Amino acid sequence: MLIKFMVVLIVVLFSTLSVDANDFNRGDRLKKLLSNSENGGFRERLKNNKQSSGSQNKNIIDLDISSLNHDGVERWYGLYIPQKASKNSSAVVVLHGGTGSMHNVFRSSAVAYHNWIDIADKTGTVLIVPNGTNNSNGDTKGDHQNWNDFRNERSDSIPPADDVGFITHLIDYLSEKNIMDRSKVFVTGTSNGGTMTYRLLVEKPEYFNAGAAFAANFPVDNFSRLPKPSKPTPLFIMNGTDDPLMKYDGGKIKGRDGNGVTSMAETISWWVKNNNASLQNHTTTNLVDYNLNDQCHLKLDMYPVSSSNNSSPVYAYTVLGGGHSVPSLKQASTQKSFMKRLVGEQCNSAEEVKMAWDFFQNHSN
Repeated sequence: MLIKFMVVLIVVLFSTLSVDANDFNRGDRLKKLLSNSENGGFRERLKNNKQSSGSQNKNIIDLDISSLNHDGVERWYGLYIPQKASKNSSAVVVLHGGTGSMHNVFRSSAVAYHNWIDIADKTGTVLIVPNGTNNSNGDTKGDHQNWNDFRNERSDSIPPADDVGFITHLIDYLSEKNIMDRSKVFVTGTSNGGTMTYRLLVEKPEYFNAGAAFAANFPVDNFSRLPKPSKPTPLFIMNGTDDPLMKYDGGKIKGRDGNGVTSMAETISWWVKNNNASLQNHTTTNLVDYNLNDQCHLKLDMYPVSSSNNSSPVYAYTVLGGGHSVPSLKQASTQKSFMKRLVGEQCNSAEEVKMAWDFFQNHSN
């Protein structure tokens, strides 16, 4: 019975990570559209291309896949352009987690992240989904990818890729094609995608109106040498106290290379200082718990803008009892699952992605 169970489990896991081969055909067509288009004509042809190829099933999101050349390397990305989109649309850069990819950010089991699709459809926001690099073979198109965050590049899992350059190049490229408004770009990510969010906001804050990092603390590597951002950026942070993969109190992570991560407190302190946010007006609020049956609830430490003319807020959410996941009212619980041993408790007490979007709208630079 155990062997049979494991076989079924493996099949289910691979099915949730599967990639429709048509994605790559769509990517080839999208690449041609991008290279041969001018302004509005491109957008209409892209919409027709989306409608004629691929499922509209919201449980397995149909992205348009394409690539661009960055410093001699072909880098891949996905786009979700809703029907309401225009050249004046905002955009959210959605960064996959470590060992994930653009192909499975919106997989059927990633229910919390489906909220980005709902938000895009309602508001006309464009979703930009870049792909990281596979450190073992240099592949930039596949499924087992990572971001070059602030960890040392000697790390076994971190590719020596220019991800900051690639992502900012991609934003410039798509804005030149009138896909979205260059002045309305946000960035978000979870885990390795969250630490990559930090790196973008540290090194290229001028590209982003606000950011949201889930299950992410700074890598200890290079933490003491981080540069001060050229400008502050409104930041939304969320971490779980029982996260086994991104320790809330900092330290080395079992089974992982590198020197570990900073604590949530150290991460908050760094951002509050460099955002010139207000310590004096800091408040702590326990949020309404919408699910009394799970084992967690949320509190918010809010550091508003200060009297400084160069200040941005930091909203730091602690998921008390939460694990390595994004809180969602709709996400399946891990309480009775083997996944709880791997990633900790799935919190069902709030819809955190929607809260991040509200933060973007209320605190945009």
